[in-house]
Amino acid sequence: MLNREIPFRPRLEGDFRIRFYNAVSRITENTTLADIENIADEEIKWVTSECTFNLDQRKKYRAVWFLFRDLIHASWKALYRDGVLYMNLPILNGNSTHDGSAPEVKQLLRSWMSESRHERLLTFIDFIKHMEARNSAGHDISELIADGPELANRIEQAHAGRISVKQAVQPYLQLVTENERDQFTGLKISEIWRYFRLTWSTPSETTPGRTMQYLIRDAAHPMHAVMGIASLENCAVQITCRDDYIGWNQHAFIENILTLSGDDARLEFQRLLGYIEDGISGIDYSELCTEMTVRNPTDEDIRMLLDFAANAEQQRQDSLRNSSENGYDDDERSELGSISTKTEQALYNRKRAEQLARLLIAKKTLTDIVNDPDYDENWINFCKSETGSSVIRNALVAQKTKHIGSSLMELNVCGAIPPYNEILGGKLVALLATSPQVVHDYKTRYENKASEIASRLKGQPVCRPAELVYVGTTSLYYVGSSQYNRLKIPGEVFGSDFDVVWKRLGMTIGFGTMHISKATTLSLTEATSDGFNRINHVFGEGASPKMRLLTMAIRELIEATNEDSKDFSKHAMSRIVYGACLASNTSDYLLGKDDRPHYYTDMEQYEAGTQKIIDYWSERWLSSRLNYEPIYERIRAFDKNAFMVGNQIDGEKEWSFPQLEVAQMPANDETKAGLQFVRDFYRGSSGYADHIAPERLSLIHLKTRLDSAIIDAAKNGKDIVLTGNPGDGKTHIIIPNTGRSEMV
Repeated sequence: MLNREIPFRPRLEGDFRIRFYNAVSRITENTTLADIENIADEEIKWVTSECTFNLDQRKKYRAVWFLFRDLIHASWKALYRDGVLYMNLPILNGNSTHDGSAPEVKQLLRSWMSESRHERLLTFIDFIKHMEARNSAGHDISELIADGPELANRIEQAHAGRISVKQAVQPYLQLVTENERDQFTGLKISEIWRYFRLTWSTPSETTPGRTMQYLIRDAAHPMHAVMGIASLENCAVQITCRDDYIGWNQHAFIENILTLSGDDARLEFQRLLGYIEDGISGIDYSELCTEMTVRNPTDEDIRMLLDFAANAEQQRQDSLRNSSENGYDDDERSELGSISTKTEQALYNRKRAEQLARLLIAKKTLTDIVNDPDYDENWINFCKSETGSSVIRNALVAQKTKHIGSSLMELNVCGAIPPYNEILGGKLVALLATSPQVVHDYKTRYENKASEIASRLKGQPVCRPAELVYVGTTSLYYVGSSQYNRLKIPGEVFGSDFDVVWKRLGMTIGFGTMHISKATTLSLTEATSDGFNRINHVFGEGASPKMRLLTMAIRELIEATNEDSKDFSKHAMSRIVYGACLASNTSDYLLGKDDRPHYYTDMEQYEAGTQKIIDYWSERWLSSRLNYEPIYERIRAFDKNAFMVGNQIDGEKEWSFPQLEVAQMPANDETKAGLQFVRDFYRGSSGYADHIAPERLSLIHLKTRLDSAIIDAAKNGKDIVLTGNPGDGKTHIIIPNTGRSEMV
């Protein structure tokens, strides 16, 4: 079963439009995937290496084909019919063209990401060589990979009862700090983590914001081999099933409030007003409006704030363009990244005005309903209305904003390093991500650190409580993850009645950028830059830079409805969302009902608490795994030399992305005339009027009333302004009427 058909209509012009449709007209129901990929590759090669005219269209043409190829890699189906190229997105997490078997699905997903991963590896060639070569102390990264036979011998001894299970494998958690070096090899801890991250099938992406990376080490190994790696990063702002679970989703909130009495509902409305007031207090509005406006906003006040936000966004775009064209001094650079302080100021002026406008709308509307003389008759209809839903959502967002960057983290990397995967090392990593040590490390690192975005909105340092109460993650595959299945820390481990459970909360909708390759990303950037990079990696700009780029590029390069544009941002693989609450009152704390979290154990005793989790894993998972005979042969067969990342790439090949440039214009050949002269114009080799002598340009100039109007205006002493886009013909008008090319 396929989703609805979506027309794929690139915004191409002239020869490029014709060539595109000539190419895709070869795609029928019988065209194989390999043949479709060949078509895309041929067109990418042509526009990159052979085509020399119309640089703007060349950039768009290449970007369109790169995007098309990525969609095909992500199992989109293409079909040319009746002059239109149609695309279909298969539903892989249901009854579709695939039977849903885990091996098949996993192999499909790996194939999607293989090109992106290979591109990434090629950019790390020097780093990989550095890590795999012996350092001055005579050590290299291979010493931190367990040898298969050595590990097999240890666990066999435990299975035979000659040593205890806890002696055979002795895990511990090591927080990655930037400059710390490994005591056994002398390698930087951060570089050890980065190397093992490159062994993942998913390409690595850097994420701004709070990050904590961990190595899980085995003290029973002579060099304390790496058992697994983990990375906790800032959560995605919008995950619907997570927000439903916590209570941040307006639909769930409304469903609940409609079950209450009018008086109880009024209390909930007042709680929402409290969220709004907290949100307002976090905004520096001194340059936006008066205190009176905040206390009693009017529709005119809100309109002025929205106008202010629009003007600030225009200032931001202008500043980005100016910086790109003229650069800026180091003392003008923002602390946020590669933008100027002027651009930063415009960004946060927009954010302040937009957020304040939304909050004031919500405040005004909620205040009106709470104080409505006919409240009893109107509050239910209010909750069911679009206005009510929007207002409640904005209030809940204000509360979520207080916690999303300070109380929740996303486990973006979690897994075992072979051969420890055979003894369920992945489950150990997932359990340790919820450990007291992680809670302690998070609080230590961030409790006195100002929140970057909140501080800039407030105009002064804002330090929010670093109380980690929730860890979320998503499976890589929609078919489920054995790593998180049945995974929990029973309350009895800590003598409590609260279980820390990795709960399945729901599914993602298969929306994101995991199917977009690095080459496509660079091509989309090139095609939509307008002479400056409108998408940057500045923390606080919104969604991930890659997601913002994809959204903008689809809107600008493809003729599509808003709904269709959103669909083009989908891949065929939704993923399972898991969440683990670290406090018995996680939801109440995140909703502001409780002032502090009630953790499942004493987090001050974090070392002893973390060891209890390791012991539980050894008893519950490792011991039972040792009874599974096939693992011994598989562990012994593990070849760590074959596992080395350097063996997975072409050692001497470096990845590069050729930028499209203006073709060198040949000098005018006065011997060319007539049809050949016109052909050169059509093909672009003579396509700049200011490169053509007036007498030759006059050969193709068609006189109109505009010519005489320009001459008459000039004779009468009037100023003449010709406007238009590049290539519209302004120079072409000037030269024939003046005979002077130096005027342009």
